[in-house]
Amino acid sequence: MLQLQSDNLNDLFSPVMGKFVAMNRKYTDEQIFKMRELKGKGVTCREVAREVGCSHQVVTRYTKPGQIEKLHRERDLDEEKRVRRLTQLNSSGKVFRHILKRPRPDNCEICHKQRNRLEWHHWDDNKVELGMWLCIRCHSGAEFLEQGRVNEYLKLKEGLSANIRS
Repeated sequence: MLQLQSDNLNDLFSPVMGKFVAMNRKYTDEQIFKMRELKGKGVTCREVAREVGCSHQVVTRYTKPGQIEKLHRERDLDEEKRVRRLTQLNSSGKVFRHILKRPRPDNCEICHKQRNRLEWHHWDDNKVELGMWLCIRCHSGAEFLEQGRVNEYLKLKEGLSANIRS
């Protein structure tokens, strides 16, 4: 039995030649590359659709002129970002390149919350590969502690509390 993710059938299906075809289906990169490769060889949309297992409208959408180059650029940029994230560090106005950070986890290594953006925190500019992946909040806290501002904070807090009590 087919279970629907939405109550509205129009969100999920569109009638094509008397059949229902899922419109919100996600296609893998391999399927999209195969569509584009076959279209580049001059194969018709219907033949490509049969080969890949989708509708000819999907093939038309994914094989527009210029889309292949755009997909390659996006893939190359994503790979470049991934490599840069693992091998480069901007810190204290310096750029460290060709360092080897530990693999990036999905969670902050202090609070263990899942975050999309994690920052590499290191404590020694001579050994920047020694560090941990932290969320922005924990990274700020770690920097605060390392800069010795805890004592300043405690003194200020104590002084303000004494003034209020007087």
